Amino acid sequence: MIVDNSYITYVNILEKLSKRRMEVYSIIAHIGPCSNLQVSKCLNLPINCITGRVKELRDIGVVVEDKRAICPETKQMVSYWKVAKNLIR
Repeated sequence: MIVDNSYITYVNILEKLSKRRMEVYSIIAHIGPCSNLQVSKCLNLPINCITGRVKELRDIGVVVEDKRAICPETKQMVSYWKVAKNLIR
């Protein structure tokens, strides 16, 4: 059986994520492109608990910006995040 190296790297990265990072990553992976506010509501946590984790996930390359759009709730321009394409199997 041949295992793709990018998949091995992906598994290694996910195994090293803290609990909160994994929760945030899981929400983004599950619901698709979403804003920090949407993640915050899904996890029932304050948004300031989410924004730092999203930045950390971006820094290690597992989450990327999908688009920027007006949030229907806040009427502000926000980023929508998605799982990095190279990590989708």
